[in-house]
Amino acid sequence: MRRRFRYGREVDHRRGDRRGVILLVVFVIISGAALIMTSLSFLGRAEMRSAALVNRTSQAHALAWSGVQAVMAELDRQRSDLLNGGQPQITDNWSLYGSETERGMVYLLPVGLEDELFVSESAKLDINLADAESLARLGDLLTPEQAEAIVAARKQRSGGRFDSIADLLQIEGFTPQMLYGPLERIDVQRAATESPDADAQFDRRLRYLERGVGGPAPRGLADVLTVYSIEPVLQSTGRYRINLNAQYDDSMHRRIARRFGDELASTVRTFRQNEPDLVIDEKTWYTLLSQAEMDEGKPDEYIDGFCLDDQHFAQGRVDLNRAPVEVLSALPGLDGELATAIVSARETISASERAGVSWLVNSGALNSEQWIAAAPHLTWRTSAWRVRVLGRVLSGDREGSEVAAECVYEAVIDLSSPQPRVAYLRDVTMLETVIALRNLVPAPPAPEEDDAESAEESDGPSGHPDAAPQPGSRYSSRRDASGRLIDPATFDNDEEESSPAPPEPGRYDASGDDGPAPENPENEASAPPAKPRVKPIGRWTGDR
Repeated sequence: MRRRFRYGREVDHRRGDRRGVILLVVFVIISGAALIMTSLSFLGRAEMRSAALVNRTSQAHALAWSGVQAVMAELDRQRSDLLNGGQPQITDNWSLYGSETERGMVYLLPVGLEDELFVSESAKLDINLADAESLARLGDLLTPEQAEAIVAARKQRSGGRFDSIADLLQIEGFTPQMLYGPLERIDVQRAATESPDADAQFDRRLRYLERGVGGPAPRGLADVLTVYSIEPVLQSTGRYRINLNAQYDDSMHRRIARRFGDELASTVRTFRQNEPDLVIDEKTWYTLLSQAEMDEGKPDEYIDGFCLDDQHFAQGRVDLNRAPVEVLSALPGLDGELATAIVSARETISASERAGVSWLVNSGALNSEQWIAAAPHLTWRTSAWRVRVLGRVLSGDREGSEVAAECVYEAVIDLSSPQPRVAYLRDVTMLETVIALRNLVPAPPAPEEDDAESAEESDGPSGHPDAAPQPGSRYSSRRDASGRLIDPATFDNDEEESSPAPPEPGRYDASGDDGPAPENPENEASAPPAKPRVKPIGRWTGDR
């Protein structure tokens, strides 16, 4: 081996080779470490962005829920006006918080057929009480066969009632299009974002339903049917109505005298003493009312002050001032022609006349016989209102704000008890996407003739026509039409078979009456046999 000498010293060339390898190894290690650090940096930034997105999404849900609570509070403050048939006055947008880089906004979105920001559930027909004849008169929405199928399915359900309008989808032949109209036309309208000013007034004219030539007519059964038509049996003063079929005593005399005067109280006392066992039914009661001073609104005063049983809640009464023609025409004693006359006449009456049902005769829309048949099924007020609330997180300055996250809740707010409640809550933020995905799923193939015949001959529960209905899942009413679970915020304790009914509400505070309402209801004894008490379920679940 040759040796090299540098400056008189012997040099080993293998040492230089080792140094080169070491430098290369160090370079590789540094490069690998840099790559790892870069990857960690990107991962950290992704985690930060993901956390920010989750945070903003949570903020949007909190904003929407705050909007629902704000609407509930505003409706509660207007309770006395609503008892007199007044129209709710609700703020359509709020700014809940704001900084230089981020703001939280809440909007009310159109939810009604006429772009209303709130919809009366009492303006619809109660599917749990309507008979097949009434259901078949809902315009062209149902055939007599379909109406009979609804009543038959209702009888087979536990408790003999539907929990949700979506339960109709379990009946053969009923489709989402029948309930909600053409799915491709359903749209959840958001607040306008085209304007550079993010605080611009929300355009109320945006429609959440794109309707065609049909105009304002109901699109589907969900627009005319409900399971939330419940109202408290209260006077306009906030006190419970006086049961005429209860045993007459001094307490009843005082209540009648306080509301109507001593003369009427003495008349009722004499009548009940002469006929102590007489049970006044609805037909007799409304026949007597038709003989009162109709033009002075006396029947309305008596309807507001008296009732015929001791129940504190009533179901199935239709809001006369807000129901469409299709719903009115389905009521006993009415048809399409009379319903059209009612809708035309109510546009000409005053606000004071709307707080009653006697204007139906005074305006000439109905005669006395028609009024006697229809009036027991009518009311002039609503206690359950449907709203759609948008919670939106805006990022950036006011000149160039962008939507960082948003959430849309649809809710039914129930005012039938002293404390307002959310009767129904559903997240509809991705409603359009769900419908679009559903439309991509091909329809199931029609069964072959042989398969259909074999199914009919089968003795199994799914094939035999007389087979007993299978019990539905306890969660069946907690899914929407597309099969998604409804927002978990509406669920009660899963360990309970059903939602517990709320305690019997106390008396409302009297408004315009003398002194506070007594603690316990008066005249608990009643002459007629007691009917099953109707109470709103604590937190109702289920779809429309």
